[in-house]
Amino acid sequence: MNSTMQQELRSICPEKPVYLARVGGTETARRHARREHPSEKIRLLVTGSGSAALSEEEMRAYPEGASSLRKGPELLLPIADRLDSAHYAFVFIGPDWQPYSTALRERGFTVIDPGLVADPLQYRYFGEGDIYLMLSRLEGGPLPLLETMGLGLWPICTPTGIAPDIIRHGQN
Repeated sequence: MNSTMQQELRSICPEKPVYLARVGGTETARRHARREHPSEKIRLLVTGSGSAALSEEEMRAYPEGASSLRKGPELLLPIADRLDSAHYAFVFIGPDWQPYSTALRERGFTVIDPGLVADPLQYRYFGEGDIYLMLSRLEGGPLPLLETMGLGLWPICTPTGIAPDIIRHGQN
């Protein structure tokens, strides 16, 4: 988070303390992010795990499809079904997205899916995105939301984690 974002967050939520923490993020990402795959399509970036599991207790409570309750990957295909594959592509960063990559390719979408990559390589793929999709139902942050917004990607997010505090509908 840079000082500009810190000031913006303070103006949005003046009652909440906002601290500047140097943890890499956009400053690190900017050096590595770049577009390497040629395409004029609008690219939707998805990060995390395609099968992010819940705790054992949560899995006992939701034995069928427990992982989807957390990260929302089951929302991807219904979103894709509303898009024109001639104009949109998907970029996945993280493990276990292969079933979604395959399904999207079968629907005619271009898909970039490097799988799980080591830090700072994931930032290289941030540069491949135009829109960041954060479909989670449970988040502590997410840090990629701040990182991708700092790189200029437009966020499309569920109202979880810090998203409701920093995203203004129709503005950012």
